[in-house]
Amino acid sequence: MDLHLNCTKQQERAGHGRMEIKSAKIKSGRTFRKMKPDNAKSKVKKKGGGKEYWKNNWQLYVLVLPAVIYFFVFNYLPLYGIQIAFKDYKAVSGIAGSAWVGLKHFKEFFNAYYFKRLVSNTFLLNICYGAFRCLFFWQSF
Repeated sequence: MDLHLNCTKQQERAGHGRMEIKSAKIKSGRTFRKMKPDNAKSKVKKKGGGKEYWKNNWQLYVLVLPAVIYFFVFNYLPLYGIQIAFKDYKAVSGIAGSAWVGLKHFKEFFNAYYFKRLVSNTFLLNICYGAFRCLFFWQSF
């Protein structure tokens, strides 16, 4: 396959990674389309500002809105209650009014007399539950 390429000498001397090919013909006479160099800037005209974009696509945002509300209500808002673990929570004072105690409750839990028994029972129950599901509900996996 013999290709005849029309390139300028300036492009060859410039050392572009990929030169612009004005035309490429093979012996059969077929011409391939033109290619641009890798560093060529494409001229894209902007269609408009933000107002026009929102005006044209508002239906998409209305369609996505229920999913965004769902994730905000059920995944983001509950994070506020995590701070109860680090406070001396009193229902009368609320979460914001309760005193901050830091890791006090965690230290008490890890140093408790029944800590090892609680953890081992938790793992045992999870293993039994998994075995039960595997034996009787194996088709739902």
